[in-house]
Amino acid sequence: MENQLYFSGISRALRAMAKDSFTIRRLASNAALEADLWHAIRTLCCLTGNNGQPVSMARRDFFPRMWIDPYTKFHPNWTYVAEVKSAVVAYLTGCPDTARFSRNKLFYCTLPLLMETFLPRYRMNPDSRRFFRQALGLEKNAEECFTRDIQLEVKRKYPAHLHINVDADFRGQGVGRRLIETYTCDLRANGIPGVHLYCGPDPVAFYLRVGFQRLGSAAFRGTQVYALGLLIEGAGGIL
Repeated sequence: MENQLYFSGISRALRAMAKDSFTIRRLASNAALEADLWHAIRTLCCLTGNNGQPVSMARRDFFPRMWIDPYTKFHPNWTYVAEVKSAVVAYLTGCPDTARFSRNKLFYCTLPLLMETFLPRYRMNPDSRRFFRQALGLEKNAEECFTRDIQLEVKRKYPAHLHINVDADFRGQGVGRRLIETYTCDLRANGIPGVHLYCGPDPVAFYLRVGFQRLGSAAFRGTQVYALGLLIEGAGGIL
């Protein structure tokens, strides 16, 4: 509750500012040097991670460990934040090589975190239970619900990926677009030919407006999930 009130206060004080008042910052390759920014990212993740809405308090210990910690550990310099008066109002996490990232995540994040799901603090956490089932192959995650052809297309044409969350009071002001433009510019400079993401129905229209294309959809836990891809013009494909 304290973090939620903190961010709510920031938003009320800053949301009247002009659209171009925010700045985009790419984070450093050493996450320890920017611990305050990573704390802000983790907090904003919890305030926006439930399809744009806050996750419940019961989930806030485990939730950022799944969605933020791997990016802190691997390729932190492929994370970007949008700031207004030094306050983080949006972030983008990603990496240029999803296949390599997934392998590293399995051994250095998923397996250690899987062991922690047996601790008393996580036994009743709904995310930890779902994480446990997915890690053991007892339940599919969203990506695994897509056809093999779509999975192969994503891997071949769109090797990078991203996640993006924006504070509710700063949506519709161009913040998400600027984050994606900055990220894809850096991907282009590194010869990465495309970037993909998976999302529910609500943000699809936004991603289509910034250039993504629908690659396919699949049913997942009672709703539709979409695979979207963006080809990066001018990339040399040196990955």
